[in-house]
Amino acid sequence: MRFFVVSTGGNCWMEVRNYSVNGRTLYAGTLQLHQFQRFVARRLWIDFGSPGNVRASVNGQAVTIPGGGRTVAVQVTRQGVNLAPKTG
Repeated sequence: MRFFVVSTGGNCWMEVRNYSVNGRTLYAGTLQLHQFQRFVARRLWIDFGSPGNVRASVNGQAVTIPGGGRTVAVQVTRQGVNLAPKTG
């Protein structure tokens, strides 16, 4: 699965982990306006701050990051982007 994300509306903090909440961290930082990141993985677990500031795609198809302006955790698979299950 290929995941692409670009900041189009302002800064967006992200922490991207491979496969699950306990997975290896692939990226942690802030996407500044117009910056982007690409990931190739079977599944990603991503915490977003200000997800409304980004546009994303999975395998070239545009997807919506749920959560609007608040912090949100999502799982990304080849089927798309969904809210991550609650942990703990």
